[in-house]
Amino acid sequence: MKIIAIHSHKDGLNFLKKNHPTELEEIKLVVKNTDAKKHRTKTSKEITMKGKKLYAPKKLNIEMKEEFEKLGWKAHKIPVTTEVKNPPYKEKFKGSREVDFLKNKVAVEVQFGKYAFMAYDM
Repeated sequence: MKIIAIHSHKDGLNFLKKNHPTELEEIKLVVKNTDAKKHRTKTSKEITMKGKKLYAPKKLNIEMKEEFEKLGWKAHKIPVTTEVKNPPYKEKFKGSREVDFLKNKVAVEVQFGKYAFMAYDM
């Protein structure tokens, strides 16, 4: 795969270049080493694209997971507690957020499609 565009949220790219250059290079390496062509195996059932070969997101995720894990990246669950103080609720809600890969405080979320839900995965 190739990186064709980068969105640097709150100057995050410069932060990574300065503070985590090794992790940034590893992320680029994983993308480069992922062979998307071999995962163009899903057949579209949508009326407008019926029969067209699409990329299989689950298979791409598996390959990227293997590549990240080779470099020591691991999935990480972050516990989250939300306290509601306004009546009629006076309770805490517990849950968690999960990132696909974490290494040295750098988190990576891999997302193919379903862009509307990406923020909930981070």
